Amino acid sequence: MTIPERIGRTAALLMLLAMAMAMMAAPALAQNPPLAGSPEMTRYCTATPDCRRQVQTSVRMADGQVMTEHLPVHRPAILADSISVLLGEEVQAVPEFSRGQFRQWREARRRDEARHTIISFELTQGTDGSIAAQISNNGEDPVKLRLFVRLLGSGEEAYISSCPVAGNGSMFEYWSEPVVELLIREITVVNDDGALLCD
Repeated sequence: MTIPERIGRTAALLMLLAMAMAMMAAPALAQNPPLAGSPEMTRYCTATPDCRRQVQTSVRMADGQVMTEHLPVHRPAILADSISVLLGEEVQAVPEFSRGQFRQWREARRRDEARHTIISFELTQGTDGSIAAQISNNGEDPVKLRLFVRLLGSGEEAYISSCPVAGNGSMFEYWSEPVVELLIREITVVNDDGALLCD
């Protein structure tokens, strides 16, 4: 092997190593958070100061018994690529787009209402025991969201079908199961009538 070939291979190897290190050093906010209640979540929150701490979520079961889930640490409500709404919470977030493509979520600020679309999420339990999610859109365009739910005591998230949220409107989802967390992954602006269908 000639010296130039050896230098070329060394440079390629160094470039691969640099890329791997950059990926490992990516901010925690750009990575999907671990499962709720897992040891990985504890480690994740060590490097993520905005994590919620000592989270207690109570839900009334079908037999009338109240069960409480206690999480010493849990992911922040708003991350760049996802939103978490626990039972009893209301979260407001601004979706940021670049050239029509969703870029990130960020926390809504006081002056955003007049300048940006704000999506509001609320997860509550009704007197009949059902869990309801209300999602409101103060923007002019209808939007579609990818929604997931997590049940009491589970770390796993399950995808759910949902309907678009009309411009200046709200959408409701209901469950008879003990849903304690609603997760939102992506948002898409809807421009054609066919895309307004529920899926």
